[in-house]
Amino acid sequence: GVRTIVEMVHHTRLDTAIAPAGLMRAALVEAHHWVSHRTAFQKNLVDQPLMRTVLADLTLDWEGSVALGMRVAHAFDGATREDRAFARIGVALAKFMSNKLCPVVVSEAMEVLGGMGFIEDTPLPMLYREAPLNGIWEGSGNVICLDALRTLAKEPRAVDALNAELDAPAGQDTGYDAALRAYRARWTSLPSEAEARWFVEQTALLLTAAVLIRQAPEPIADAFVATRLSGDRGRVSGTVRNLDTRAILARLGRPD
Repeated sequence: GVRTIVEMVHHTRLDTAIAPAGLMRAALVEAHHWVSHRTAFQKNLVDQPLMRTVLADLTLDWEGSVALGMRVAHAFDGATREDRAFARIGVALAKFMSNKLCPVVVSEAMEVLGGMGFIEDTPLPMLYREAPLNGIWEGSGNVICLDALRTLAKEPRAVDALNAELDAPAGQDTGYDAALRAYRARWTSLPSEAEARWFVEQTALLLTAAVLIRQAPEPIADAFVATRLSGDRGRVSGTVRNLDTRAILARLGRPD
């Protein structure tokens, strides 16, 4: 019974790893539509530099969540031992990272609309209520982080599969290469339980960057590496610089 239910939970975790990307996308489309038609001081809000920076930064969170979720889903469809090993650790990393980002992205999107975003005339309140759920479902953040440590401690194939993914884009982005070297110098062995969130966050960000470098347009991958791996940013959304906002916001699928 336990073996069967664990296998089922492993698959439902994939749902909870990908669902936050859908919530983020829905919130960002609402925010982008609003700023594209709302004016202040004779300018559309979407043309205001600070608004563009905030939305572009949030869009990178969504881009990363989609890319990592789809890469993990592809591994679930694989038939090799390497696929299964990567799926085992990858789904934990994707679930943790995407669900920690989702409430922040939805909340910032709600703020873009101001008071209008807080009332039920828009979809934002529903998205805001939904945003934390997938992070609790099928293992809360601490449970997922500890599970990731157990997987890496007990399954050598998962370690090998993860390292292969992290090494795949080597030489394509100097910022990524430097971040990966620093990560491996910092984590020469698995951390204590007390540092599990720190370790999982850094691993998930690197893995996301590795996927984006190989699959996403260059402005997206470059911006993700520069703002998520270099440490040159503030703690809140929009505290970044030198983003190609035109290329990033175009990915929302709406006219810029």
